Amino acid sequence: AVEVLLNAVLPFAAAVRPELEGRCLELAASLPALPPYGKTAFLEANLAPAGRRRTTRTPLEQQGLLALHAEWCSQGGCGRCPLSREAGVD
Repeated sequence: AVEVLLNAVLPFAAAVRPELEGRCLELAASLPALPPYGKTAFLEANLAPAGRRRTTRTPLEQQGLLALHAEWCSQGGCGRCPLSREAGVD
């Protein structure tokens, strides 16, 4: 249900009623993060600070991980992406 709300309902509401865009974004940011899955599980496991399990707290942050995966991980960018450089991965 969270994925449908985040990926369909809120964007549709914001498109139909642009004055609701800010409220839709607030609602999206207040939703709980989903359990790690597929592409996000790999990134969350490898980007979590020592002693912590999760890096994302909201579905919007998970959407960011999906964007990183699409731009870097699936394009052979490991070791070159900003997160690799920050983490010291070569």
